[in-house]
Amino acid sequence: MEPLLHYCAIALLNCSIIDLLHYCTHPAVTWLSPFAIRHIFPYLTQAPDLFSSHSSPAMAQVFLVLSIVFNAVANSVFKVASAIPELSLRKATLLGLGLFVGLVNTLCFVKALERIDLGTSYTVFSAGSILLITLVSFLYFREGFSAQKVAGLAAICIGLFLVWKS
Repeated sequence: MEPLLHYCAIALLNCSIIDLLHYCTHPAVTWLSPFAIRHIFPYLTQAPDLFSSHSSPAMAQVFLVLSIVFNAVANSVFKVASAIPELSLRKATLLGLGLFVGLVNTLCFVKALERIDLGTSYTVFSAGSILLITLVSFLYFREGFSAQKVAGLAAICIGLFLVWKS
């Protein structure tokens, strides 16, 4: 499983995010591709033990955060695909990309579970995904914020902090 996760991460960072950015040209997300290539990709290729079964608890936290990010990316791709009314090659490509990113999300989450309890992992994953997806929906998709939504997100942040520190 480790080599598969390694190749998926490299493929995602090399191809999928760049492909995604062709569809998502908003200035808020265009920084991601150069950042990924310059900072994340060299780290992945220079650290093959990153995916070993003897990873540290800190790496488990990194995998948990990566699973949150990949979950937000997958859901954002699905949102972009949902705006295309008919089933076309572009929509099918986006759906395939979303499924691939979802697979990488799942693999990262499974790696995090090697060192972090399921109850803590899933709580942090769910809350972090809600926060990140809400941020993306506000910044990229221009979805609105209400006072009630802000209060709910603040409660999630407090809960996330309490669970993470327990």
